[in-house]
Amino acid sequence: MTDLNNSNLQVLKDLNAFGEDLSFLNGSMKILKKKFGDKFIVIKDKKVISAGDTIDEAITDASKRGVDVGKAVVEFVPKKEKVLIL
Repeated sequence: MTDLNNSNLQVLKDLNAFGEDLSFLNGSMKILKKKFGDKFIVIKDKKVISAGDTIDEAITDASKRGVDVGKAVVEFVPKKEKVLIL
């Protein structure tokens, strides 16, 4: 029973950290566009860990740095906003 509780606690911690990283992404988008425009980025612990022209480059670099990309935010940062008309 304790293992299950510890597992649930770890999942909650991971989800909270992911939410904080998403908030960092959204709150920093203006700065990120200037620095990483038209790149894929990996964010973990409210820091940009890696960036690349392709998602594979960004993920591979983050993995080499010891980041579990399954628990990180991976996002494309466009230089300009795109408006979609539906």
